[in-house]
Amino acid sequence: MKNFNKIFYVLDLFKSPVALLFNSQQKLASKFGSFISLGIILFLLIFFFQSDLFHKKMPFTTIQTYFEKTRPDLQFTKEQNLGLAFGIQGYSNEFLAHDPSIFTISAYWYYLNSQTEDRIEGEEKYIKFCENSDLPITENTYEDLQFENSFCLVEGNFSLKGYWDEPNLSVLEIQLNRCDNTTSEVICQSLDNINEYFRGTFLTIYYVNNIIDVYNYELPIQTTFEVQYMSLDAELDKGLELFFRKAELINDDGIIFSSQKTTETFQFAEATIDLTKSYNNEFALLSIYSYNEVYSVNRRYQKFQEAIANVGGLANSLLLFGALFTYLEKEFIVFSTLVNIIGISELLKYKTKLINNNNNKKESIFLKKELEKVENSHQIFKMVNPKILPPDPFILEHYSQKKIDTKLKMMKNTNLQEGSKKKTKDENLNKISFFEFLKIKFSLPCKLTEKQKLLTEAFKFFPKEIDLIEIIQKIHEIDNKLKILLNEQQNTTFDKKLEKRLMETNLK
Repeated sequence: MKNFNKIFYVLDLFKSPVALLFNSQQKLASKFGSFISLGIILFLLIFFFQSDLFHKKMPFTTIQTYFEKTRPDLQFTKEQNLGLAFGIQGYSNEFLAHDPSIFTISAYWYYLNSQTEDRIEGEEKYIKFCENSDLPITENTYEDLQFENSFCLVEGNFSLKGYWDEPNLSVLEIQLNRCDNTTSEVICQSLDNINEYFRGTFLTIYYVNNIIDVYNYELPIQTTFEVQYMSLDAELDKGLELFFRKAELINDDGIIFSSQKTTETFQFAEATIDLTKSYNNEFALLSIYSYNEVYSVNRRYQKFQEAIANVGGLANSLLLFGALFTYLEKEFIVFSTLVNIIGISELLKYKTKLINNNNNKKESIFLKKELEKVENSHQIFKMVNPKILPPDPFILEHYSQKKIDTKLKMMKNTNLQEGSKKKTKDENLNKISFFEFLKIKFSLPCKLTEKQKLLTEAFKFFPKEIDLIEIIQKIHEIDNKLKILLNEQQNTTFDKKLEKRLMETNLK
């Protein structure tokens, strides 16, 4: 039992700063405070292990976009799943079969001087009909989106850099040409048939767009497949320009110290349609450029010291509520102990004795009246002479000797029962319930018993009793200090006597 109390004392976060000794037993901590303390400790442990330090679900995220002076060099490779798919679509979203007698489609990559438009380097990109393995999609998606008759790059490696307002420029172009008998290997259809063919058609391109999901710790960069299209008119030259920007994810998942890792990828920025240019043989041109806007995501996860600080802040709030809950119980324990030990219970007994004496007086007066009635009844009974007067049924019924004895016996039993009940109440006078204490402390608007009225009077003297206890504690402290000083004086006196004896011995 002692070990159990020690465990409660260790777990209690609401210990009273004054240790009181009553009946040679030390009251270290209340069980109520210990249970609240245990609940707070368990809650804080669960809160700590459920924090983002372990689960990596809610990072501190900063998202911003900024512009670089020069457009970044974006490298597109097959490993990055660029996944370009392009072609001619109708209203049914099906890619139209390639008919070389109507149009040809080709792809070129250029690296040139944008000021003089001189090509420093350039190559034609070979294209083929797309297969499911060429795109970052499943077989079902390939069939659902009807990618049959669409075109893909055979070798998807290329780079994008700069723009027309910068010294150098690298661009990927997809050109749509009308069939021309002078350059084509087949006989072209008439111009009217070609123009009619392209009515209600679109130049469509599917591409990979990388979306940054900051809440996905394992795979923050998610790949999506998006589409852009431009309506076609064989009699009007049009240009569709796609811009891709650099996207960077700065990840800091260090437990204690900062540990930043940057992952760079590309992301779709915007698309524009250009109607101002006049092309040569091509009537639709799809150009892919780099963009000088950078999409930057900074993701930082919770550190150990921050998790501890959060637990500390929450602990302060919980301790505040716990202190409010346990304060009343502590005051109740001390007050009830003072009532039972310091002598207020004697006041209760004295007051109860007075109440009992008054009740006894009332009972004696009642009994005296009843006895007078009985004596009168005896006299009435004696006065009745059956020889002179005939027996009256009412007198025989209410004033017979047997009825009188029965009534006296019943009164005696009733007094004994009431006495035992009062005795039980007297035994409970020293026991104060917590509800009674609340009624006294906060003066709740309810009816008070005689015991509770006396406790209300006793509660007024409660602070004085606490002052006495503090004085006694100070006296104990002074007593301990005096004992220390006395020991020091005794040691000094002993040293002096020892020196004196040594000197006398040396003189001899």
